[in-house]
Amino acid sequence: MNVILEIKNLTRSIGSTKILKNISLSVQQGELISIIGRSGCGKTSLLRCINCLDAFDEGYLRVGEIVIERGRNCNHRNKNNNESYNVKAYHIRLKVGMLFQTLNLFPNRTVLENITIAPIIVKKEPKEKAIATALELLCKVGLKGFENRYPYQLSGGQSQRVAIARALALNPDIMLYDEPTSALDPELVGEVLNVMKDLDCEGMTQIVVTHAMNFAKTASDYVIYMEQGEIIEMDTPEKIFYNPSDKRTESYVRLFKE
Repeated sequence: MNVILEIKNLTRSIGSTKILKNISLSVQQGELISIIGRSGCGKTSLLRCINCLDAFDEGYLRVGEIVIERGRNCNHRNKNNNESYNVKAYHIRLKVGMLFQTLNLFPNRTVLENITIAPIIVKKEPKEKAIATALELLCKVGLKGFENRYPYQLSGGQSQRVAIARALALNPDIMLYDEPTSALDPELVGEVLNVMKDLDCEGMTQIVVTHAMNFAKTASDYVIYMEQGEIIEMDTPEKIFYNPSDKRTESYVRLFKE
């Protein structure tokens, strides 16, 4: 299998506070990785750095063949460096889809319009092709026949699945999810997690920040436990949940056994 995502010694700070500390990991194509940990430990910040929504201070990021390196020896005020970073960040964002906690579906546009707007505007796809792809994606996420509905006519689980279809419409190599089920009623959680499991079966590379421990246990190839901006441990679900190597991991997962 190919390593599709590689991170080495990535650090990000806000002011004098380091929120990510020397993060290193590699993800192979087709893997589903769950990231767990307490609120504020840096999980979302890591996703935002992978998708280049936030610029990291130091380190190495490779998505496919696109590499961004930043460090103390780089003059980030140099115009050419900034232009190079911005170009690379743009192309990474085309390869990496992201589902946010806040869905931000356009309320005045139909489901079909929400899904097709980015391919038409960003990728300059012909409208007919974008529509055909959107209808296929709606079938994939279990929403065939919903194309003419508006966001206010959808349940939370349906809205989340539309947001997944919207991200998939740009044909990403990697999908990132930031707590995709946190705002859903318990009976709707399964709708979204089943879509992610189906995508895993199809070979989509996915990284999921989640508090849904059963999903992390049963669906993940690997689980990452983070604490205070660091990756404490990355291993198989069996190892993380039943025989962790680090006492900090053990202390956290014990909360979900009691």
